[in-house]
Amino acid sequence: MANLNPVDSFANFDENRLMKLAGYYKSEFGDNQLRDLSYQLDSFIVYARQCDSKFLNLKGIKDLAIVMAKIKLDQTWSLVHLLVKLTLILHAATASVERAFSSMKLIKNDLRNRVGEEFLNGCLVCKIERKVFATISNDAIMDRFQRMKPRRVQL
Repeated sequence: MANLNPVDSFANFDENRLMKLAGYYKSEFGDNQLRDLSYQLDSFIVYARQCDSKFLNLKGIKDLAIVMAKIKLDQTWSLVHLLVKLTLILHAATASVERAFSSMKLIKNDLRNRVGEEFLNGCLVCKIERKVFATISNDAIMDRFQRMKPRRVQL
């Protein structure tokens, strides 16, 4: 991600590393798009370093995305802009996955090591989305469970 940083006229720019990063997004970049991205990166970096003064004082990738959208370069270099957007959401996506694993560590401890997958998923949803569940009253939850059919069969 640091290879897209516009500080010092893209001093950290490394096309090979950016292509490797794009390769991780198989659903976004197929073989043809990867080839086109390589060409777009080459032409974009030449343009950004030499032709447009708007890229001179940028402080980060967020500023790069804003400038690209503002002067409509997101249409000219659409794949470069897509790669910039994906790098911006990478932090949020990583944080949410880490939060889910830390919640799972709290819920599935030694005492509950044999918890079934369905029950574990239910517990994790309640833990991760606790802000949503905080808005629901306990009476509404109890009423819903009381209206449910019994899950265990009587022998």
